[in-house]
Amino acid sequence: CGSCHKPHGEPANIDATCTGCHAQRPKGHATSGCANCHMPKRGAVDGLHSSFTDHRIARPGQPQRVDPALRPWRAAANAERNDGLARLAAGDMQGAFRSLTAAYAKHSKDPEVIASIGFLLFLKDQHADAAKLLRAAIALKPEYAPYHQKLALALKATGDKAQAAAALESAIRFDPLDETSYHLLAELDPTRRREVLERYLRINPQHLATREALESPGAGNLPQQSPDKVVFRK
Repeated sequence: CGSCHKPHGEPANIDATCTGCHAQRPKGHATSGCANCHMPKRGAVDGLHSSFTDHRIARPGQPQRVDPALRPWRAAANAERNDGLARLAAGDMQGAFRSLTAAYAKHSKDPEVIASIGFLLFLKDQHADAAKLLRAAIALKPEYAPYHQKLALALKATGDKAQAAAALESAIRFDPLDETSYHLLAELDPTRRREVLERYLRINPQHLATREALESPGAGNLPQQSPDKVVFRK
């Protein structure tokens, strides 16, 4: 993401990013608006007045995404639910939203359906509604760390950083080996950056990305671990 988008909310100059690598453009190529041709937005078809951007950078004229040829496996009663979850995993966000919202009436107590719709609403910038659904999923499956991570993203987007931090602490409690929660928490509260990253390194000292993040400018130097204290984990 950081190759094109700024990590702290500043507007990204997409054209400058593109021309940084593609200085030589074919004859007739536009000099601006790279994303207009290579990453066109798809219109809303679900009534929410939103649009998705396919982040696969394609040549103009090629289909932005080939619709996955998904077929339900057994359990016809759950076909719509399973189709939605499969489309979400495949990156077909609009197809996933259509199937999952259609399946919701039958699966209103299914935490994966609820959380998936919540996450899709987050992607559509409906952050408060996303947080509400993710809280409902957590109530049904309270010890599943990924739901707490997604809730933290939605809460951060609403501006509630305190509750977002609490959600990430819950994610860490339920899955202390998942580095994603620590990095999200470090980004959320820069004053705790060192403390949070060092917490993860005490569990997984050899994790290179976390060590590099901690040793980056302004973060100070990480004390070197002796080889006999390195613990290898999957």
